[in-house]
Amino acid sequence: MVDEITLRLAYMSPEKLDALAEIIAANPMGPGRDRMPIPAAIVKIATRVEEPPEMASALLRGVLGSSVGARAIREGWAPELLNYLRERHSWVRSEDAYAIGKLMEIAEPNIRRKNKLDSLILNRCAISEADERFLEGRQMAMERCQQIADMARGHA
Repeated sequence: MVDEITLRLAYMSPEKLDALAEIIAANPMGPGRDRMPIPAAIVKIATRVEEPPEMASALLRGVLGSSVGARAIREGWAPELLNYLRERHSWVRSEDAYAIGKLMEIAEPNIRRKNKLDSLILNRCAISEADERFLEGRQMAMERCQQIADMARGHA
């Protein structure tokens, strides 16, 4: 068990490992709340403390490299698709009209906000720091989706 956890958490910084140890010590598991969590639970907590470096799982590469991923990138809802895949670990096919519709519905306010901010910038209007951070984050997420799609096609 220790070897497994050591391998899975090797990416973490010493400070974040200390924080993880503190969280685990404060939140014992088991019926008597007196046991250390199982490795899977520790890894799950660890990803909230410090995200592992992105290596793009086969699921992410598969979906973002598919026609659904190409459409999501083209239409601007790829970050929401990426979040869905990370949370649900579920395949999305082009025939999944309900799932795609829900993702587009979730993405719509973000896409609208991005377009509005892009228009303001194009017209040389000032935007807030929060809006700048939003645009930067959205752009980084879109670029990450494109990188994963490129990995799937063997271009990375």
